[in-house]
Amino acid sequence: MPIPQFIVFEGPDGSGTTFHAKRFAERLREDGRDVLLTCEPSEGPIGGTIRSALNTTPLPPPDSLQLLFTADRADHLAREIIPALNAGTTVVCDRFILSTIIYGSSQGLSKEWLETLNRQFREPDLTIVTLPPYSVCRERLERRAENDHFEEGKLAKRIYDAYEQYESEKLFKIDTNGDKEEVSDRIWQHAHSFGSVQPPSSVPLHQEQE
Repeated sequence: MPIPQFIVFEGPDGSGTTFHAKRFAERLREDGRDVLLTCEPSEGPIGGTIRSALNTTPLPPPDSLQLLFTADRADHLAREIIPALNAGTTVVCDRFILSTIIYGSSQGLSKEWLETLNRQFREPDLTIVTLPPYSVCRERLERRAENDHFEEGKLAKRIYDAYEQYESEKLFKIDTNGDKEEVSDRIWQHAHSFGSVQPPSSVPLHQEQE
């Protein structure tokens, strides 16, 4: 039975977290892993409330919104993530604690308060930050039919800058500009080098360009 692992994809809006979390989960399955692919806001009742709130005007106060995200995370962990890990399933999650820290602090909330709220939770074994140039994120967002409040103007740039500056031992950043499959190969290779996945049995790897 494979060792339980918890891998999170993070990044500013338009950076490709959803696509690359899905593709990474697919590659793990191709390599014989039992995988749960999930996301935050979750599909639970609190997650549904958050998705509705993100598209209302005005947006709820930052502290109220991040308390909702934290409550959703507690439910998400208890309902899906921890049971899957305990069953030996690898969990790939599109956004988690770091989104609360980055998005909340970018709205002026205390980083220390946000960290305290989330200190009780199971941390990811590895966080992969998708981070193309900011101009690429903006171009992708402009092609969307609708944008939520976090995807607009100066706030989006503050969020991007915060991800760019954030460092952690259990985190790596990847430029997701360019061919998606080549980027996927680089993510797989870096994750392997972090010891987060076993050596791929059949997936070819591209060397990262200098």
